[in-house]
Amino acid sequence: MTAPDRIDFATPEAGVSIRPAVLTIKQAMAYAQIGRTKLFELIKLGELDARRLGTKVVIFTSSLDAYLSALPPARVAAKEDADK
Repeated sequence: MTAPDRIDFATPEAGVSIRPAVLTIKQAMAYAQIGRTKLFELIKLGELDARRLGTKVVIFTSSLDAYLSALPPARVAAKEDADK
């Protein structure tokens, strides 16, 4: 059984949403909307907390959330500024 590309943490039968403590590489890629190379680069740099779970590499969801929250805000220039 392979991991789905789409992440659905909701459990409709219970009416609750369960947030996992860790994500697989595929799940983390979908969650953060980044590619595999960038994800492994962040792990290598120590930006993300990853562990081996058997043969899989898993990333702590809290680590990924902290990294994304620490990114600088996007600044979009107004059209007038871009024309100058």
